[in-house]
Amino acid sequence: MATFATRLKELRLSNGYSQKQLAEQIEVTAQSVSLWERGPRKPDNKTIGLLCFVLNCTKEYLLGLTDEYEPPMKDPTQEDLDWLACAEDDEVLTGMATQMCQLSAEMREMVKAVIRQAYRLDKMNDRLIPIEDHVVRITSSVLLRKDAKDDEANNSSH
Repeated sequence: MATFATRLKELRLSNGYSQKQLAEQIEVTAQSVSLWERGPRKPDNKTIGLLCFVLNCTKEYLLGLTDEYEPPMKDPTQEDLDWLACAEDDEVLTGMATQMCQLSAEMREMVKAVIRQAYRLDKMNDRLIPIEDHVVRITSSVLLRKDAKDDEANNSSH
């Protein structure tokens, strides 16, 4: 099967885009497209979703996971829209978690209170999204620093 780099170039050319034109479509630099096509780098999940939409292909085909090319889509499927939304949500949640870690203890408590209230309202109105639809992994830098100190202490005691 082809690699992502090979597929990207093949699809870009078959859709009649120059590297610059494709870059403009997905709001990145032509240099990024060039790096992806040469292989040293790959775009993030959100950008892969945009590439699939612009190049009329599935993620599996673009990533070289299958040789089955599906006919061009006229409109994105609900699955594609959900996938793009999740990738965007991940970026937003990561940014929010980072900002929250920088808040004072008092402000963090205020944010938590707002989230608890919003959760109660959505639950009361039966509007919660099933937890199975989301996977969130956040590692606090405080925990990472604590683990590093613990490792350091264990190594020095031996």
